[in-house]
Amino acid sequence: MEPGNPEPTLPAILSVPTLGLEAPVMQGLSDAVLSDAVGHDASSVWPGSKGISLLLAHDVSYFSHLASVRVGAKVYWIDGCRKLVFRVDRIEVALPGAPLPAPLHGIGIALITCWPTDALFWTSDRLVVLASFVGTQATSTGPIATPLPPGVAVSAPPAVLAQGLGLEQNGLLVGHLRLTGGPARTWAEGADPLRTANLAFEELAAAKIAVEAADRSWWAAEALPGELMPKSLSVANEFDVTIVVSGTRVSAVTLVSPTATVDLVVQSGRLRVSRISQ
Repeated sequence: MEPGNPEPTLPAILSVPTLGLEAPVMQGLSDAVLSDAVGHDASSVWPGSKGISLLLAHDVSYFSHLASVRVGAKVYWIDGCRKLVFRVDRIEVALPGAPLPAPLHGIGIALITCWPTDALFWTSDRLVVLASFVGTQATSTGPIATPLPPGVAVSAPPAVLAQGLGLEQNGLLVGHLRLTGGPARTWAEGADPLRTANLAFEELAAAKIAVEAADRSWWAAEALPGELMPKSLSVANEFDVTIVVSGTRVSAVTLVSPTATVDLVVQSGRLRVSRISQ
């Protein structure tokens, strides 16, 4: 593919076998794209063109294990019936927008994510994995499936949803993400951990709104029966998130800050507050 050619058929597939990674790739770096796929920076060339193709993903999504890759590992770009083969030749932590070294033979890709790779927030450093083009293989592949919803939803009633459950709107600060319980590798390296964390913060926002309004009917919709509504809920500090997932099934989420611990469980497909400790 020469520079200036039209974009390939999308979604393409990015594969890193040593990580067990196989991810869809879409054009752009918007939240909508990065929620479901690896994003191609439109200011860079497409893989296979002369130059460096920039491919970005969230550190708690498809690139959650990117720090485990080693020099010499193969990276594949699959587009239709063509498989481009790249070899990792450099791994570094750099500032956003830092100049990248020219790839061997002039054609390469850069896999980029936030550093450290368990941060839910936008960090000041980037992990950059550089790989140079080494060859082309013929292949056949079907279209990659569109990611399904993670199987859980918030339990906030319509009156609470109408007030908005956004992070900034509710003054919520995000920390780091941890998975436990034996998640499937494909689940852990897909979009679902980030989606589930986002839903947990929405449920935290819903609980905050119910507590501040002292509305027991709202609280009853969001909490397990018998769980008393606290008089206040402190959200002044960052919350770390631990998701309990067996295979692809989420059973619980815990949000922990220096001043509060909020335990959520999945009941009938919805997150509900099981306990708040302050």
